[in-house]
Amino acid sequence: MDVLKISVDGLDDTQRDLFLDIAFLFKGMNNYCIRDTLESLGHYAYDIDVLQDKSLITIDSNGALWMHDLLKEMGRDIVRRESPEEPGKRSRLLSYKDVLHVLKTNTGTEVVKGIMLNMPIEAKERLSAEAFSKMKLLRFLKIGYVHAPQDRIGGPIQLPQGLSYLSNELRIIDWRGYPLKSLPTSFQPNKLVELRMRYSDIKQLWKGIMEKMVLTFKGGTQVFVARIPTSVTDDDFGRKWSLSLKVLYSGLLFK
Repeated sequence: MDVLKISVDGLDDTQRDLFLDIAFLFKGMNNYCIRDTLESLGHYAYDIDVLQDKSLITIDSNGALWMHDLLKEMGRDIVRRESPEEPGKRSRLLSYKDVLHVLKTNTGTEVVKGIMLNMPIEAKERLSAEAFSKMKLLRFLKIGYVHAPQDRIGGPIQLPQGLSYLSNELRIIDWRGYPLKSLPTSFQPNKLVELRMRYSDIKQLWKGIMEKMVLTFKGGTQVFVARIPTSVTDDDFGRKWSLSLKVLYSGLLFK
């Protein structure tokens, strides 16, 4: 284990960031499927090769990224030591207790880059509209359940006062049962590359015309309904907006 710690200590900043992102967020995901996502975070094939050469990750025959549990815990311990007493000052949040503490007390900071909140099926939590307002550099947000329900139930988070802010740095939003009809009006998703909002109440991705963005749709078995503003035509989509977003596991319907 000491040898592996030396290997981690020898990483440059970008490679260390990739190591921590895999330890927290991407373990078990297919390298080829998430390549665009990794590149949007500044992680390229060379950095993945470096981690492989140092035996910090493996890629199985199906292309999935894997990390030994001891290395995963090492990565998570590195992040815990960034701020032992206040989780809102850590770069990544995974612990159910820590994430809820930060969101319910609005103690997140610009340090936070990623949040993964997996809740028990029976749990329901209410958050204020300002829950994400201080996390200006948040890049990854996933909210769901520890074990995915078999039936089509909604999500574990309620937002009775709405939601006033999401970071414009977000690359991934994976929010099961998002409880509102649209995303915050201030949200500019120009860097977003992946959007998953299964079993959500969302009807309109945004209000008004969002520039420099086009959606690439992939069909799936679950229905996600979105309405593009009526002033935006299909021709406008193809001619004016840049390719930046994949909507996965969704059949998009326009009204």
